[in-house]
Amino acid sequence: ANFATGTLTVSFTAGSDAAEDVLAIRNQGVGAGQIGVSGANVTYGGTVIGTWSGGLNKYENGRFTRYGMAEGLPAREITCIYEDKSGRLWIGTTNGICYFETGRFKLYGDLHGFLKSNTLAADEKSDTWAMLEDRVGNLWFGTDEGLVKWKDGSFTKYTMKDRLPHNVIRSLFED
Repeated sequence: ANFATGTLTVSFTAGSDAAEDVLAIRNQGVGAGQIGVSGANVTYGGTVIGTWSGGLNKYENGRFTRYGMAEGLPAREITCIYEDKSGRLWIGTTNGICYFETGRFKLYGDLHGFLKSNTLAADEKSDTWAMLEDRVGNLWFGTDEGLVKWKDGSFTKYTMKDRLPHNVIRSLFED
């Protein structure tokens, strides 16, 4: 990794199932220019740049600000991040989605199709894995419970009942 030039090399290791691909981060250490992994933290040159379950970290003006549930995130586990064409930062979590704008989080959860269905046990969560803004401005969210479309401030959920081949959507692409 060389963050001064914007270079980061990431490797994926395929699991036994395409739905089980793993993002691997090799622990190089905490020295200058090294990426390290310690517990739930990922560091660069000894500075925490990300976490596995520590919320959202924003780097601005030479310092990091950490946002967690106390600041309005719906969960500590961030599963995906997407900046739409208007500059709004959308955050997918294990407990719904939200967007971050003007220093605040706007949350969307069960009422919008992002959380548990009646087929999940009470202690299970539904993750949001992917986000995409299509060429006409609709936002699409891939979740464990189907595909969700956001258009003009309203959500529509699509599942196998709507002829999707599977409810788990891990990536999105517009051709």
